[in-house]
Amino acid sequence: VPGKLPAAVVAPSGLALARKPGVALSRARDVVGFVMPKIAGEPLHSFGEPRFRRANPGIDIAAILLALHDAIAGLHRAGVVIGDCNDLDILVDAHRVHLLDVDSYQLPGFACSMFSERFVDPRLCDPTQRVPVRPHDEASDWFAFAAMALRSLLLVGPWGGVARGITGAARALRRLSVLAPGITVPRAARPPTTLPDELIDLFRAIFERDQRGPFPRAALERLRLRRCSSCGEEHARTRCPACT
Repeated sequence: VPGKLPAAVVAPSGLALARKPGVALSRARDVVGFVMPKIAGEPLHSFGEPRFRRANPGIDIAAILLALHDAIAGLHRAGVVIGDCNDLDILVDAHRVHLLDVDSYQLPGFACSMFSERFVDPRLCDPTQRVPVRPHDEASDWFAFAAMALRSLLLVGPWGGVARGITGAARALRRLSVLAPGITVPRAARPPTTLPDELIDLFRAIFERDQRGPFPRAALERLRLRRCSSCGEEHARTRCPACT
């Protein structure tokens, strides 16, 4: 049984009963479901979509990622591994995050068999295909977090873009990320030069050199994104890289 779960985790808070108040629970069929908190928000997946970001300028993506970072760290402290950690199971409401579909979370003795190809850690996969052959662990949750962070910041995933003659799946197995030389980045994506060197080096270490462990929270705390008054590009540099 896990310890205290972070508030961001949307879990049952009770049983839904098919009976009138004051009537004793007498038969198993009286339990008709679970009581769950009502939540609202937009999937984190949307925050990596160029059209959504153009329609919603000024989003504090660093604050959202910090909230998600705290939720994942809290789950790990409780002995829980997400396993199938992906941006469709995370709702964002202002600067708060809500983690959904927790029934597939991994507990000691109960492995998570689910995975999302876009976020699966290639370190766990068969060397010839993006299918995990080893169980999820805390490091694979942080890999997925890094992939979501990169996509939210640059509007392209770690294996996005085009490399001549190499598919996205093969690139993941060869650790050829979107930050590698020779990759054609989608026009709608933001150039890597809009991020500080510290973050670019960190992402390359994770996706290209299999560096693992908790994502350094301080790197996100130091991130200061601003919008260029001339071209409108969002960046975290002293001078706008698009204009210079």
